[in-house]
Amino acid sequence: MPVFIVNRLLSTYSLIIVNQYCAMVRIYTSFVFVVILIGTGHLFAQSSLPTIGAISRADLLLKECPFEKNAPAMILLDAVEISFWEESRSIKVITERKVRIKIFSEKGLKYANIKIPHLNRKNGTKIKDVSASSYNLDSAGKIITEKINKDQIFRGKINEDFRDLSFTFPGIKNGSIIEYSFTKVETNYFLISPWIIQDKIPVQLATFKITAPAGIEIDYRVRSKTPIEQKDTIIELRFGTSYERQLSFFSKNISSFKEEPYMSSLDDNIDRIEFSMGTKRFFNINVGTNLKWELLNKFMYSSSFYGEQLTKTINGTDFIIDSVKKLESMDQKIKYLYQYLREYLKWDGTRSVYADDLQDCWNAKTGNSTELNMILLNLLKKAGISCKGILIRPREDGMLDKNFVSLGQFNTVDVWIPDSNNVYILDLTQKYTSHRIPPYNIVFRNAFALDSLGGNWIYISDNRPLSKKLISVKAQFDSTEKISGQAAFFYYDFAKMDKLKSKEKEKLKGEKKEEEEKSVDKLISLNTFDKKEENAEDIMNPFIEKFSFTYAPTSTNQYYYFKPLLLYSLEDNPFLADVRQTDIDMGCNQQFFFQMSISIPAGMTYDYFPENISLRNSDSSIVFKRQSILEGKQAFVKISIDYNKPYFKKEEYPIVKEFFKKLYILLNEQIVLKKIN
Repeated sequence: MPVFIVNRLLSTYSLIIVNQYCAMVRIYTSFVFVVILIGTGHLFAQSSLPTIGAISRADLLLKECPFEKNAPAMILLDAVEISFWEESRSIKVITERKVRIKIFSEKGLKYANIKIPHLNRKNGTKIKDVSASSYNLDSAGKIITEKINKDQIFRGKINEDFRDLSFTFPGIKNGSIIEYSFTKVETNYFLISPWIIQDKIPVQLATFKITAPAGIEIDYRVRSKTPIEQKDTIIELRFGTSYERQLSFFSKNISSFKEEPYMSSLDDNIDRIEFSMGTKRFFNINVGTNLKWELLNKFMYSSSFYGEQLTKTINGTDFIIDSVKKLESMDQKIKYLYQYLREYLKWDGTRSVYADDLQDCWNAKTGNSTELNMILLNLLKKAGISCKGILIRPREDGMLDKNFVSLGQFNTVDVWIPDSNNVYILDLTQKYTSHRIPPYNIVFRNAFALDSLGGNWIYISDNRPLSKKLISVKAQFDSTEKISGQAAFFYYDFAKMDKLKSKEKEKLKGEKKEEEEKSVDKLISLNTFDKKEENAEDIMNPFIEKFSFTYAPTSTNQYYYFKPLLLYSLEDNPFLADVRQTDIDMGCNQQFFFQMSISIPAGMTYDYFPENISLRNSDSSIVFKRQSILEGKQAFVKISIDYNKPYFKKEEYPIVKEFFKKLYILLNEQIVLKKIN
């Protein structure tokens, strides 16, 4: 059954948020810990969250969300309160959460399944004081309460670093209200996760409060279309000798979040507030933004997890450095080292700007994203290649904000080589693309380049068509009244990456069908055989699929119908909605090219063949061309689609929608064959 995620929206997003911020714990320890220690056994907060169990009959009688009529459920209340506890030179961040949900329909019953992902105890996190109850009205109108027992609450393991706590409310029906609360305690954890305001269902009331002790500076940025009330209060303690700062946020009648096709990322579009946390000495409020970034750059170079790793001697790498130095061109050197390390080192699947000892990573042959890339950076420098580390945030995690100075914005260090002939952006976590192609997850995105002489922002762009697909088909209508022939699919760069990732996922799922069979053979009356693959392991050349096929076209009396793209299963038009709430992110410039030759026997004729046509939008950012040639019984058709722009603002949506409406009409035109006497 679907699971409602307490950390909002999707479990993957919840883990991204946890992972993104847990990786920063030790980074902040060095400059936060001493300043926080101002007393012993002091709790820097006062509990004031809404009372659990205070359920009204009016809420139980509520039939629909007053501001989103068709919602299957609604969050009546989501209240979060964060405080700090200092004890025995150990700092704890305490998060108290209370959630109340109203169920309206059968589709809303899935929100009675709760899952709370969190770091495991080894990483200093625990969940405690869990309470959960459901509420219903009986036939007499009396409120009936059913409490979940401890033995109905399950703790599970997601992986080595993450666990989850889960439970399901029994006996839930239309009209039920469920409510739960818990406390999360994080030891020596000096980052505040974003407050995600929206959810997949509407939220009636959401509150978020942070109470911070003296010496801690908390900065934040509001990224929300929904109005948010804010309050920033200084509370004096100990007769005016110390103080606390209390930040409070309040929002109501929050619409549900709807994901849209080709949306840049959840993080770019969902309403939220992000926080940055440090000491007043590090984030002096009177220091300009540029100077703050320069301080962060200097901090990175003075740190053990970045600056010290750049020049560290990694035992067992001398022969690699010597091999690189012997190569003639810059490109050869980069290619050799990039491919060698990508085969030798394995990414453990985690992203972090924090690198542990590179020698340990080298010996273990595995590490997080930055550890792998720091080894690449280290060896490039030792081989005499000028390069820099760049702090990045992959596109799936949202865009960076130059005006919000926070190391917590980033979750990986990549490698930048600004050569005079080419610009190389390298990331050893990218499994299927060459060193000449920038990683898909940061192209057309900003990055912060670290430099001993001063850091600076760069913009990573590449106007080449980095996703390219070519299909070639040779076919004939045979005596069995079927179309048979041979086909070849060529996948270049990001198209190759997507294809091989899909095949890998299918393999992991244990499914025997190839991705080609899923995308092609799902068409009725299509059979493929004699399949061959080329260049799956060769990252410098396109991945190629070749196969033979037979296809039975639709027929009526003496007529036969089929689309030219008979071997390519088109997705549904993604731009059918009347309005668009988010920008359209195509990822990169793209090319699609299809060519087919088909012959028919005596006794057949072409009753209709799609005509030559060209279609483009006003700025030629999308161009469609179709060329058709008839030569007796032989016919040729060529189709090309060029996306010359990777990003469209939501204000451009009407133009994009109209173009795709015409495009899909053209793509669905059919060739009509007629049997003649």
